[in-house]
Amino acid sequence: MTAKPRPHQIYLLIDPTDQKVRYVGNSKNPKSRLRQHIKESMERQNTAKKKWIFALARQNLYPIMDVVSQIYDPSEARIKESETCHQH
Repeated sequence: MTAKPRPHQIYLLIDPTDQKVRYVGNSKNPKSRLRQHIKESMERQNTAKKKWIFALARQNLYPIMDVVSQIYDPSEARIKESETCHQH
């Protein structure tokens, strides 16, 4: 019996201070990916996303994650991620 593959999950990172969507991503494990985003922002702030997460963390705040879609096909997931990004 083979396990069903994990879907790609399209997620939003929302600023807890103003409820604005600041980032759209795609991951099979979004909770782990959020931890990775936070860890990366502590190491280097060389993108707007990392600077934003670092600034939140200095206030003891973190992005709110909202999974908005689950898609099994990787190509469709990339398309949906792009469409979602353009909506926000």
